[in-house]
Amino acid sequence: MKSYINTPPIYPYLNPGKNHFPLKISLKAEDPALLEKSSFPFSVIIDSDPLARLLEARFVTDAGSELKKGFLLVQKDQYSFTRDELWPIHNRDIDDYWQKTFAFYAAEKENPSLILLADQMDKKGNLRPFQSLFFCKRKQVFFPPPCPQCGLPLEQCYDDDLLTRAGLLPYSISLKRYLFCPSCSPRGRADFYVAELGSSDPSTLKDRWVLIQEWGLFPNNKTQAVDFPCGECSDYPDCFGQKKQAPWRIVPFSFYPFYMLIFEAMSLNGMDFLSLLSGAPWAETEARLESKQEAGRIRCCQSLKPRGPGTAPSLYPHQDERYFGEVLFLKLSFLGELIPTFFLQGVGQKHPDLRFAMEKIWVKLGEQNGALPLFWNFRVKVIEAALIPPQPGFFLKPPASDPLFFFGLVWFYALLVNGKQDIAKVYSSLKKGIDFFPQARKDSFEQFLAESFRSTFHPLNIFWNPEGKTASPDWIPLWEKSLRLGLSLFKASLSNDPQWSKEEFAHQLEALREEVRSNLLRGKPVEVSPAPAGEDEKLQEILGNILDKWRGRMEPEKEEVTETVILSPERVQREIFRHPPLKDQKEIFPETIITTRQKAVEAAVPETVILTRQEVVAAKVSGKGTPPGTTQDVVPETVIIHRSGAVKEETRPSPRVQPREPQLGKTGSMAEEIKAPLASKTEELPVEEDFLGETVILPPGKGREKAKKDR
Repeated sequence: MKSYINTPPIYPYLNPGKNHFPLKISLKAEDPALLEKSSFPFSVIIDSDPLARLLEARFVTDAGSELKKGFLLVQKDQYSFTRDELWPIHNRDIDDYWQKTFAFYAAEKENPSLILLADQMDKKGNLRPFQSLFFCKRKQVFFPPPCPQCGLPLEQCYDDDLLTRAGLLPYSISLKRYLFCPSCSPRGRADFYVAELGSSDPSTLKDRWVLIQEWGLFPNNKTQAVDFPCGECSDYPDCFGQKKQAPWRIVPFSFYPFYMLIFEAMSLNGMDFLSLLSGAPWAETEARLESKQEAGRIRCCQSLKPRGPGTAPSLYPHQDERYFGEVLFLKLSFLGELIPTFFLQGVGQKHPDLRFAMEKIWVKLGEQNGALPLFWNFRVKVIEAALIPPQPGFFLKPPASDPLFFFGLVWFYALLVNGKQDIAKVYSSLKKGIDFFPQARKDSFEQFLAESFRSTFHPLNIFWNPEGKTASPDWIPLWEKSLRLGLSLFKASLSNDPQWSKEEFAHQLEALREEVRSNLLRGKPVEVSPAPAGEDEKLQEILGNILDKWRGRMEPEKEEVTETVILSPERVQREIFRHPPLKDQKEIFPETIITTRQKAVEAAVPETVILTRQEVVAAKVSGKGTPPGTTQDVVPETVIIHRSGAVKEETRPSPRVQPREPQLGKTGSMAEEIKAPLASKTEELPVEEDFLGETVILPPGKGREKAKKDR
């Protein structure tokens, strides 16, 4: 076989002088002094993937004007795989990953985001790796690594026999890669280079540091090196002389030939999109990413963040009950966008280290024209190198690498993770559900979730901060359907349910989205929550509720209904003329006062005072309970006695009602169980605990005497 592949160079696309519309890879800083302190000076968005890293880039004009932003998915020099003989993976497998992933993205017909360069495809339409690429931080220029002996570009060796004779690992059955010079190799003078030496590598092998230093050994023929910028650079003596600054100023963008896919830049990572959609403040989101050192995702948020604090704009106010439906609809739409990725046909099994990851999900927001809020026009894309496994898989089907299983995890992440509840808590409840689920029985997670762990799956957890949020009971059946759909993904992954189909799932999801949308559009008008009442107003409301409940138990008495008439100003004058007011009007209209320890209200009007039973008895004994010149039959005493028939000797206020976390009942559907805490915010007070012992109506003046004594 051929020992190397003619790889196309990419540096003509990157250096401004060679291209009128270059691809500019974003740097961490523009100051060369700051760049020299960085081992990898390029702006990395995601670096956790074992195969590739995601970088920022822009297409610009030769004058520096930005044309389009892009994401670069670039193959890594060092793979971060866990070595495991049970999961063998080799360089040929990595090549297959890139080829299949490229074919998937290139075949996208709806909303394609892949940007292709002519040199990265061969005649058969396969993806070609680019030539090795180094970068000078001092001059900010890219170049291919030259051979220190002849100046021709180094290439990657694919010849297993040649590598074996040199005491190196074969390319096809290992993850080791080596650079060599195809021109010098036939003459027996070829050296082999690696990005980083391993503990088991032979002593004849050289690393990137040695390679960079050897570039300073051919000063006489340095002009023969192909596109080597150091030959005519004024800093050459400092870089390769006594100061030896070259290892600090020159860094490999990719030491080995590398695959690269260019995508249209995404707007937000999927996790940040979900949190902002749920009502998370921008500042809190950035602070959380800062604690995780996610500089790339922070820049994405900052590019969208409006001026000033606050949250992402929404169609309905957060106090509106329809806001719940808005968030649910958009989250279901987010999940629906992932179906083409997770429902791929013929997907094999991946290496455990290449499993799906939430941070690989990205969201592209549409152009804003002011008609809809920011998050109402978007599409979702999974960006990763190992999207399609290269082989059909093993005879076993590990759920950890099953796309449907991961889709189920993403489903509940999207619906339930918030500022108060992380994915670990959701996993804890799901784990118990998975342990509860037996394949031999037809009953599934729904019954389990209806019996316990309902606090984790409460509908208000759809919000980033559930406290203070409300949801109409009308939304509960739709929320339950959403949970059932997510649970069906686990069942399909774990038990291979023959009745479950991808087409039916997609149909049910779309039907649920349509139902949520219809319910959202015909929802009730916004109901703004009333301002918090004072202590006296709360007390008055409680007393009123108690009296209304007692009156309901008593047989209603027939009484004359007072008519309320709205009069015009002219008729008011006529009525006043026909019925002049009485001279002592204040003695006719009584005033109702609830005395407290505070200063009593001064008013020369009759009043109703609420007294205890002991005070009533004392008033009767002293004779002060009967107004002068009248009998007790004129102003009767009204006493409301407890259901037991006896008045307690000492009455106390009932304890303040504390909000309680809803508990799951043993029977009934989840919808019925979740409705209860949403439909009623307070518990009914038991009659025995009511502190209103009795009501006594006193004639004018007596209430004021009582108030003065209290003071």
